[in-house]
Amino acid sequence: MSVGDELPTVHAAVLAAGLSRRFGSPKMLAPIGGQPMLRRVVDVVEAVVGDRYHIVLGVPAAHPTAALIIETCALDTRRILYNVQAPSGLASSLALAVDSAPDSAAGLLVVLGDQPGICSDELRQLIDLWQRTPQVTVAARYADVIGAPCLLPRTLFGAVRNLQGDRGAQALLKSLPALNSIEIPSAAFDIDTTADLERWNTAARQR
Repeated sequence: MSVGDELPTVHAAVLAAGLSRRFGSPKMLAPIGGQPMLRRVVDVVEAVVGDRYHIVLGVPAAHPTAALIIETCALDTRRILYNVQAPSGLASSLALAVDSAPDSAAGLLVVLGDQPGICSDELRQLIDLWQRTPQVTVAARYADVIGAPCLLPRTLFGAVRNLQGDRGAQALLKSLPALNSIEIPSAAFDIDTTADLERWNTAARQR
């Protein structure tokens, strides 16, 4: 990219469509630092991309749980995507996210709603690296894993639509001939159970 060129536009998707089976209740409402987990993650995303994002929920719009999440997390309903295929796995949420990205988006920043440790500076690092070589995917690296948050170029959207099951984009990322990554240790902690939440809150009190 030459000096003076306009930077490619990034849209973001916060994936929050998990069914919370192991948590036992809507885990996106789990209290993290005095606010619901999903609200915390959305605030981080908004600080980086403004209003250029969607949130993928895994319940129908008319379901009481959807209303509860939206109200408790004070979400902008214009940003909500309802994934009725959520029980089939994470891949369906990714497909919905890429399908809903505006034509102006050269890349999609994928953030998981249950990774409360992610901060805006880390997302900016992902975006900055991607904008230098926007044809190459950028992903977080943590605990020997390459995964979300990640930034997928539009040229990869077709492959994302073909993903299936609950593995998300990790298998796709590993198959790419070129991939940039950034060490983001905070991404290693996601909340799937109440024990995870207790460990997170215990660690937060000790910091």
